[in-house]
Amino acid sequence: FVTFPAAWCADDASWIRLANAKGILTLPGGCVQWRQSERNVTAGKSPYVTEKTEAMLMYMSWLIIHFQNESPEKIAALQREYHNWFFKLLGIMNPALGPARMIRLARALTKPLKTNLLKVGMSLAKNEYLAIRSIVKQFLRQLWEIPV
Repeated sequence: FVTFPAAWCADDASWIRLANAKGILTLPGGCVQWRQSERNVTAGKSPYVTEKTEAMLMYMSWLIIHFQNESPEKIAALQREYHNWFFKLLGIMNPALGPARMIRLARALTKPLKTNLLKVGMSLAKNEYLAIRSIVKQFLRQLWEIPV
């Protein structure tokens, strides 16, 4: 099994590794159920944002190494899909990163995604705006609930 911090992305990487030789056999009519709570590592407002972000970056590096023999077109498609996935999850986690973490994260993402710093920076800036907006809304809600 593949390991990443907080086991984040480990299931996906492990399934990819296990399926490599002969693929995955599926059974018709199967049903899956799961539960999610604020205490799970997968919760949107998880306290594990740093570990999850680190694991997501490690997962991208793992994917690039794992699929290094694929065609350049497939690798480029993987990088585009990863960019969309990464920022979708970052938006769900909704952390306010601050300038220093944004710069470190932008630099960490630029190389594996083979993209320019401006594109990654714009995606991070959008996430930062949404995170700060959410924090301000929450603060104002709490402020209005305080009895005067």
